[in-house]
Amino acid sequence: MDAIKCTEMWHREFLTFEYALINPMRLDSEQWADLPVVPLHAKGFVVQSKMLPHVISLGGLSREQRIDVLARNDSWQRVAREPLFCALLRSDAVLETLVNHFSARMVMKAPGRQKVWLRFHDPSVFTRLGWLLTDAQMRHLFGPVDAWTWFDPWAGQWRTRQRPGRGEAGAATVLDGKQWAALYRQPLLQRCLKQMARNEGVPTAYQALAARLDTTLQHALILGLKDRDDACLYALSIERHGPEWSKHFHVREAIQKARQGEQSLVRSLSDMDETYSLPRHT
Repeated sequence: MDAIKCTEMWHREFLTFEYALINPMRLDSEQWADLPVVPLHAKGFVVQSKMLPHVISLGGLSREQRIDVLARNDSWQRVAREPLFCALLRSDAVLETLVNHFSARMVMKAPGRQKVWLRFHDPSVFTRLGWLLTDAQMRHLFGPVDAWTWFDPWAGQWRTRQRPGRGEAGAATVLDGKQWAALYRQPLLQRCLKQMARNEGVPTAYQALAARLDTTLQHALILGLKDRDDACLYALSIERHGPEWSKHFHVREAIQKARQGEQSLVRSLSDMDETYSLPRHT
């Protein structure tokens, strides 16, 4: 896997990008309506175009216009705590080629042949894909893009990854069962990280943390904790207190009630402060 580099987003750096991806559902329209944007198209997948990511052709803007866009980004990020851009891309491909490529990558066939909208434009999802996919799969996703820069929300940094070089051949578009399962758990993992960010914080280098949380979330689902708040409480409690937490009598009793649908794990443990008195796991 190619190394990921941290990037400082100054004027000189920003002027090197030919394209940007934005999510119009998370922006005020006045932030992008005057820019040369083209929405992706999801063939065979019913979704309104306004919900799809849009490509901005930065190469079609003058230097002054680009600097103005960067200023908009800085202002927006101070208010929204996230940038205007889902991604900034370096590519010598023409706009039509880029749009067609990412439109084709956006809809995938999951096991059972159902179609799934792969939200690779979401920075958190893209970060996760970088950990889950092989170099061949990432190369297939990048297509005509030479470098992908995105703002990692948990690290609070702009990061850049180059398109992986030539390597093994194979069916790069096919994800295995473990990869699909991890992607399906992505919303739960995001929920856990958000809770940690609000409380104790998430470390800049958090890949190992994310892997531990994902493993514990998988175990929570196997236990039958179907409620997302219950699954997150289970995973975060194991992270904070260690595996012994789940063996505590009151916790085992609460898990059983949740599995049987009698009462959620969150509610059962809400008044049991003693369940959090176990030593922190290191």
